[in-house]
Amino acid sequence: MLKPTWNTYLASYRTLLIVGNVLFIVGDTFSASAMAYHLTKFKSRPPASRPRRIDVLLNRLLIFAVATGALTSCVILHLFFDRGVLDGGDVSH
Repeated sequence: MLKPTWNTYLASYRTLLIVGNVLFIVGDTFSASAMAYHLTKFKSRPPASRPRRIDVLLNRLLIFAVATGALTSCVILHLFFDRGVLDGGDVSH
């Protein structure tokens, strides 16, 4: 059970929390997209100009960038929708 002061804080700064987390999601999505773009741009070079292990590394980095960006966005969205922060619900559960 959360203390009443925490619920008061969440009620008082609800808009700030929403804006901050939306900006976090946008920034995280942008950085993951930029990383994915530059990794695929490098991969589009002719295969003769790079070794096979570089391709494996690029694939792993690309999967990591997309997966971590999606994971953090999903966690933030889950916290907002499941915990009721967007609709001003009680977050004490």
